[in-house]
Amino acid sequence: MKHVTILLAVMMLTIVSCRTTSVRSHSFTKAEISGCDSRGLIKTLGTGGLFGTRGVIYNQAHVIPGVIHPLMKEKEATGSLGLYHAYEPKESVESVATAMSDIALLSTKVQAAEPRMPSSQAAVFEGLDKTLNVFSVDGAKLLKVTSLKVDVPPEASAIIIIKGQTPALTAAKLESPFNPAKTLFVLPDAISFTVRGDRFAGTVIAPNAQIHLDAKHEGSLYGANVRAMMISKPVMYTGCMFASDQFQK
Repeated sequence: MKHVTILLAVMMLTIVSCRTTSVRSHSFTKAEISGCDSRGLIKTLGTGGLFGTRGVIYNQAHVIPGVIHPLMKEKEATGSLGLYHAYEPKESVESVATAMSDIALLSTKVQAAEPRMPSSQAAVFEGLDKTLNVFSVDGAKLLKVTSLKVDVPPEASAIIIIKGQTPALTAAKLESPFNPAKTLFVLPDAISFTVRGDRFAGTVIAPNAQIHLDAKHEGSLYGANVRAMMISKPVMYTGCMFASDQFQK
């Protein structure tokens, strides 16, 4: 009788174990099918911070942990009191550089909405999709913008594609609501991108650009060369990437 009881107990444990494994496996598959980052491009970029395929200069005496991407190594501290920290990429940055280029290439093929511009000084990126809203704007239209607003549903992602070789935001102020972790700027053509002002937020991907950010920044920067200061919080983009049904046919 004892042998039968033990045998039944083992069988019950096996059944429970199989069910638990099955549920976990099903949940994982469902998450993969969701396609928020089906190509793994954002995952490949890593943890965020400042990244340059050729180099990074950070203009602060003290470097806050997490500000510099882990694939960048410090080369030298120069300038008065060591205010300029120079970094160069490690040997293993090819996958990140490829992901940057792939995102830029995809941005040139995706269907995107233009922002609403009530005046030459205001740009409103309005979208109703609860998952991902994609916008595209010529950088020349942003030169005089003093008010920049992203108006999408709570927790929705917003990707803003800025076209042109030398876009700049030198006077724009961010208007609420603005979620840095859900906002991504992609500059596929830029050879330079300058941001000046009080505050900027979101992740910037500009594979071929010299990025110069002179503003308080809550986000991450990916470019060819990056020069930045006043990083208040190195937030990484955690939103969705382009879905297959968004591409031009």
